[in-house]
Amino acid sequence: MSSKTKNSLVRKLLAVGFSWAQAAELSKGSQNIVKNSNGIIYIPNQTGNGATFAQAGNVVTVTTTAHNVPATVHDGFRIYSPGFATATVGALLPAGIYDNFARTGTTTYTFTVPAAYAVPTTQTGTMTTGVLTEIALDDLKYTVPAGALGTSRKIRVSGALACNNNAGAKVLAAKLDTATISTVSVTTAIFGELPRDVLYNNNNAARQNRQSTGTASTIDTSIAKDVTVNVTLAALQDYIAVQNIIVDLVV
Repeated sequence: MSSKTKNSLVRKLLAVGFSWAQAAELSKGSQNIVKNSNGIIYIPNQTGNGATFAQAGNVVTVTTTAHNVPATVHDGFRIYSPGFATATVGALLPAGIYDNFARTGTTTYTFTVPAAYAVPTTQTGTMTTGVLTEIALDDLKYTVPAGALGTSRKIRVSGALACNNNAGAKVLAAKLDTATISTVSVTTAIFGELPRDVLYNNNNAARQNRQSTGTASTIDTSIAKDVTVNVTLAALQDYIAVQNIIVDLVV
């Protein structure tokens, strides 16, 4: 790419909302826009399976009859928690992503909550039942500025997950709005790789194709759109951990 072409591209990227640093990187050919290697784990915390909690300060200890998470492997991850259904003292914790997951036993684990949800003494309660439908992990969301994909640029993703081994499907997917960029479903294994795949604008800001399958979509990228990382489980006794996700915008 000539210096003149690069400068022109930088100006266009700045015009649609990218920072100077992002525009400079993109002018080289691609830009890593989402990367999370610390991991996020999702456990549904089924109330029907006896999920309760005890909280002291900002530390929450959850007890359930089964969570199927192996020892130590995911300690230090963040956790997507469905939150509290009932609590004896403090405000109900909303669904969201919290820090410092630690698997402390075959039926217990802990995590920490922000100061706003800490309690001065202790409290107990029940956990909200998690859903088995698709959940978008908001901490891994990236908003593509309006027009950033032009008429022919690409979104490229790759990643990996860990999960328990049974017949239920544990699904990891990356999407641009409602259009799938890449997806993987794992059953009788404890690891899965999100295939490196591409969704590209096909000579039109509102027409895409997925590279591996040719699947067409009609997302209007002249308007700002989100790239989301989503998880789905088949059973309340399952868990899924996003090990890492890399999303590139390719010019």
